[in-house]
Amino acid sequence: MESRQGKKYNAERGASILPVLKDKEAIILEMSKYNKMLSLLLKGRADAVAIIEGALEDSTTRFPTYRQRIEKSEVPVVERVGYIMFSKRLYQEHAVMIECF
Repeated sequence: MESRQGKKYNAERGASILPVLKDKEAIILEMSKYNKMLSLLLKGRADAVAIIEGALEDSTTRFPTYRQRIEKSEVPVVERVGYIMFSKRLYQEHAVMIECF
């Protein structure tokens, strides 16, 4: 894998990818606004953006010029498992249905 040392990344504040990037000595700017992250990428002020796919899709829908100028990697950098949380009451009353969810 190519070195990330000295590469400038914009990433969401507190994102799970931050330790991976920091271990590779990347320069990281933590941000909270996705459109600002992508804008800095397009202006050449960042080498890459580490962003959740859903946020990328939302941003490229709202700002179509981003879709034309940004290339998304085909392989995700990090995959995380997510969980849906239910109230105990709902789970107790509909456990079979929830397990099928």
